[in-house]
Amino acid sequence: MPCSMTGFGQAEAATGTIACVSRVKSINGRYLQISVRLDPLDDELEIQIRRLLQERAVRGAVDVNVKVRRSPAPATNLRFHRDAYQALQPVLSETAAGVTLEGLVRAGIIEPEGQDEPLAPEDRAAVMACVQQAVSAWESSRKTEAGSLVRDMTSILDTIEAALAEIATLDQGRTGELSEKLRRRIAALLEGEPVGEERLLEEVAYVAQRSDITEELDRLKCHLAALKDVMSATPEQAIGRRIEFLLQEIQREVNTVGSKAQDVRISARVVDVKVLVEKLKQQSANLE
Repeated sequence: MPCSMTGFGQAEAATGTIACVSRVKSINGRYLQISVRLDPLDDELEIQIRRLLQERAVRGAVDVNVKVRRSPAPATNLRFHRDAYQALQPVLSETAAGVTLEGLVRAGIIEPEGQDEPLAPEDRAAVMACVQQAVSAWESSRKTEAGSLVRDMTSILDTIEAALAEIATLDQGRTGELSEKLRRRIAALLEGEPVGEERLLEEVAYVAQRSDITEELDRLKCHLAALKDVMSATPEQAIGRRIEFLLQEIQREVNTVGSKAQDVRISARVVDVKVLVEKLKQQSANLE
């Protein structure tokens, strides 16, 4: 089952020294764009996260947000910002909000010393483990959405195949109808003069050749079969661009059928197929 470009995953982790929250979300994108926001900044972690995402995604706009908080240090290692606390007092008195050590740390009123120091190797490993959990959840959501998309697209393909079968049925016997139409037109132009059978056959052959849609219908069958094969690809395969290419080919063949057929009934079916192809384009735009 392929993956959707749209997904979301979140994970939390805590050790004796840090607490981490990781969120990964993605939307459609023509190319792979990875945005990593780390709080606090950590160049080494950012590089590891980017490498992880590059291994898991082919295209799409991926946004990774990671917040790391160190556990409060002992009181002897705390820095108290008195001015900030006094500025907050009116708000606390009006709202009757409770004050906790964690709240003071979050507000920046109490700042544990050493917060700007680089993470220890074991803490960095814990953060990466948290990110990996979020990425796994993100991948799961992408596969779930892709499964729904593929089911809907397969149903549309079945409808298109049924419409093309109707067109093939309507196409049978069109040569005879063209022959009769040409006979009546030529007779009207000649004002009742007899129509030469040999000349009529030449005209019918010429018109039939120009309006023959057999090859287009055969190619459409091949394209639809190929499209179904692509959608049953393994998760490791990115199929979005291949689907886009096949849909372009299908649209081209359908347009040719509509222009060559010169039949009201076939034209009506062609319009229906065009609408369905547009739906496929919209849905396939979400697939990686």
